[in-house]
Amino acid sequence: MTWLQRYRLCHYLRNSIWVYPLIALFAGQVLARLLIQFETDLGWEGTMDPDSVRSVLGTLAGSIFTFIVFVCSSLLLVVQLASAQLTPRMIAVLFEDKVTKFTLAMFVLVFSFAISVLVRVGGHAPPLSANIAGWSAAACICLFIFLIDQIGKL
Repeated sequence: MTWLQRYRLCHYLRNSIWVYPLIALFAGQVLARLLIQFETDLGWEGTMDPDSVRSVLGTLAGSIFTFIVFVCSSLLLVVQLASAQLTPRMIAVLFEDKVTKFTLAMFVLVFSFAISVLVRVGGHAPPLSANIAGWSAAACICLFIFLIDQIGKL
């Protein structure tokens, strides 16, 4: 691989908005699997009703997916408005923004984690995994508000 090809590949990966969410998708699944295996090895069993945990995790996953769709729709709308009214360089600035990439990756991570935990809820609910999924969804709300503020200032 030549220097120019490496440069182009690094430039493409650095400016692409899909790379971090793709990594986060797999990281959420691996994290959930490892955490539930850890809980199983220690023999932790939650006192929560598994059906309640399933419904809460399903609701959390749905709300996080709504965040993902909203962020992607907002980005497309900003791209459309920027290309019509401003310079096309504005599009590159938006896609290079680290906050946008990070928040989208975190939303995908939490979504993937919640779905992975939801699938593994059996006769008992994993207490630590369910609590982490709930608190991370609450953190996503704060991150979403921060993203809206950041995009407004961008």
